[in-house]
Amino acid sequence: MTKRNDPHGAEALADAIADAFAAHANARKAREMAAYMKTTMPFYGVQKLRA
Repeated sequence: MTKRNDPHGAEALADAIADAFAAHANARKAREMAAYMKTTMPFYGVQKLRA
């Protein structure tokens, strides 16, 4: 990702969220979720994150 002037850390936060979703990805659930939503948009297959 290209780093820009980000005085509030929003880009870092978005990167951390994307990393957390990727770490908990479930390919089977992702296919099921995409089929249910009738979309080709990417899904991670995460139902909920645990702290």
